[in-house]
Amino acid sequence: MCLFRKYTPDSVDQGLNVPNYLDLISRNIAANVLIAVIVAVHYAVKQGDKYSLKTLLDNLSHKQRVQPLFTQDRDGNTALHEATLQGQTETVKTLLDNVAPEQQLQLLPVKNRKSNTASQEASGRFGTTDTMRTLEHYQIAANYKVNYRKTVKFT
Repeated sequence: MCLFRKYTPDSVDQGLNVPNYLDLISRNIAANVLIAVIVAVHYAVKQGDKYSLKTLLDNLSHKQRVQPLFTQDRDGNTALHEATLQGQTETVKTLLDNVAPEQQLQLLPVKNRKSNTASQEASGRFGTTDTMRTLEHYQIAANYKVNYRKTVKFT
């Protein structure tokens, strides 16, 4: 679909007036930006670039942070799966710190094409016990926060 169709008086008759046309353009631009952010988040995780990941997530609103973290690649891996596959404990913490406890509880059980959760991937050949322990702590803390509405701090 070409966004830059010539604006003519006939297009007004078809319901495509200037405000609607500009709205269409802005929605397409927003969708393209979201796709770029999703790709950048996954790339930063795969590269182990915690600084870029933190910068990306810090520049998004809380609502905007959710989509890149839940998006799965062609293997069904979320950014959390990628981080656990590589044993990147600090990246796992960064990813989970950027979503609400309710969303953590939705993100942790997501399965990839191998039907593995991030915790199961952490126990695989490249995962580490620190990463597994971190995922367990976040699972327990999120359950507690959601069910009892209290803050838990792990040291």
